[in-house]
Amino acid sequence: MIKANDSEKPARWLCLLGFFYLFGIGVDMNYQIAFTIFNNAVEGDDDGYAKLFIGHCYQCGFGIAKDTKLQESWLKKSAENRNPRGQQDLAQFYMYFDKSKNRFWLAFYWFREAALAGNESSQQILAAFFEFGDACNKDIFTAIKLNRRCIKRNDLAPYAMFGLNRIFSPL
Repeated sequence: MIKANDSEKPARWLCLLGFFYLFGIGVDMNYQIAFTIFNNAVEGDDDGYAKLFIGHCYQCGFGIAKDTKLQESWLKKSAENRNPRGQQDLAQFYMYFDKSKNRFWLAFYWFREAALAGNESSQQILAAFFEFGDACNKDIFTAIKLNRRCIKRNDLAPYAMFGLNRIFSPL
C-alpha cells in the first residue's frame, strides 16, 4: 500500500495518490496530505506532473497559502521538464494571470512548445495567436492549418470551426 510519506514509490503513483486526496476519490479530501504527497513525489518526478500539481496547489491554496510567484516557479519547472500540460498551464498563467507584466510573448512560446509536444488544445489556442498576430507575425495559413488539424479531433472541432469561421467570414 502507498502511504502519504512513502517517497520510495514511483513519482507517478505518488501523484495519483495525491490526486485522490486532492479530490476525495476513495479517501477523505485532504489538501495538506495531497500537497505533502506531491512534494514527496518531486524527487523522482521525471515527467513533471508532481511539479505541475504543486503549482496548482499554490494557485488555488490547496494545502498551502496561495502564492503566484511559487505557482509560476513550479509550473515553469514542470514545463521545463517537457510536460505538455505543464507547458500549457504555464502559458495560461502568462496569458491570464500575469497580464500586468505584459509577458504575452511567453504565453505564445509555451503554447507553441506544448503544441509541438502534441497538446491539441494548445494547437487550437496557437491558431488564434497566428490568426490575430498576437506575440507573433500574423499568419493566416498557419492558423488555418492548426484549426484544420484540430477539427480532426472531435472534442476540439467546435472551437476550431469557430476559428475557421472567423477567418473566412467577410469583414
